[in-house]
Amino acid sequence: MMRSLGILLVGLTLAVSACGHKSDPNAPQVEQGGTVQTAARAWAAEVPDLARDVLDALAETAAWSNDLVETWGTPQQVPPSRVAATRARFHQLLLRAQALPEGTPEIHLVNLALVRALTLMERAYDKYLAGLEQGRVKLLVEGDALLQQADAEFAKVQPTMEKVVGAPSEGTIAAEVLKIRLVYRAANLEASEAFDLSVKMAVALKHGDLRQAAKLAGQAKRHVDRGLSGLEALSPPDYDELRAFLQSTINGYRLLSDGFASYNEGIKDLDLKLLRQANQQTKLGFQDVNGAVEDLLRFLRSQ
Repeated sequence: MMRSLGILLVGLTLAVSACGHKSDPNAPQVEQGGTVQTAARAWAAEVPDLARDVLDALAETAAWSNDLVETWGTPQQVPPSRVAATRARFHQLLLRAQALPEGTPEIHLVNLALVRALTLMERAYDKYLAGLEQGRVKLLVEGDALLQQADAEFAKVQPTMEKVVGAPSEGTIAAEVLKIRLVYRAANLEASEAFDLSVKMAVALKHGDLRQAAKLAGQAKRHVDRGLSGLEALSPPDYDELRAFLQSTINGYRLLSDGFASYNEGIKDLDLKLLRQANQQTKLGFQDVNGAVEDLLRFLRSQ
C-alpha cells in the first residue's frame, strides 16, 4: 500500500523547534542545558529539512502509486525512469541521515532508526523497479512489505525521539496527526492484507478456481472493514486538512469494501457486469486512499 510511513515522520518534522534553557533533567534534551542541549540542538537543526524532504519523496511515491493503479498493464504505464528518480532521492536522503550529528545515546538510537528506515525504503524501490520492468505484481507487494518494515522502525523510535526534542504540544498539527497515526497505521495494514488477497484472488480467477476466488474476496472485504471501523470511530481532527484527509481515506475504504463485496457476488454468479463494477470500485478506492495521503504529505511538507 505504501501509505502510512509519512504520518510517522511528521512528529520528527514538527516537534523540532527552538527551546529555552532549562536545567530540569526530565525535560527534553534540547531544553536541558550544557553539552546535552548543545548536542541536541545541533541535531535538531539538521533533522527538520531531512524529514520534510522525506515527506516530499513519500508524496511522490503516493503519486506514482496512484498512477500505477490507473495504468497497470497498459502502454501508458508509469515509466520506470520516474520510479528510478524517486529511488535516487531516497538514496541521497539515506546519505544525509548517515551524516547526522551524534552526541547522546538517544540521538544515536534515532539516527540508527532513520538509517535503517531509509535503507529499507531504498530496497523497496529496487523491488518496485524490478516489478515495473518485469510486469510482476509480486515484486511490488514485496516492495510494500519493505516500506511497512521502515514504518515499524519509526514507530519504535518515536518515544526516544521525544526524549530529544519533546512531544508535540496539545492542539498542534503534529499532536493531531499523532492521534490519527496508530489507527491509520492499523487500517493501512488491514488494507495491505486485502491487497495481497486480491492478488491471490486474481490468480485463482485466472486458473478458474471460482470458489477460492470468492473466498479470497470475502476475506479481503473483512480486512478492509476492520480498518474502516477504526477510521470511522476517530473523532474529527481540528484542522481542515486533517479532516479532509480522514474523510477521503474513509471514502476510499468504503469503496474498497463495496468493491470486494461486488467481487464476491460477481464471482459466485459469474456476472461480468458486477465484476467490472468491482474492478472500478476497488481502483477508485485505492486512488482515494493514495490521493488523500499525497495531499496530506504535501501539506505537512509545507509546514
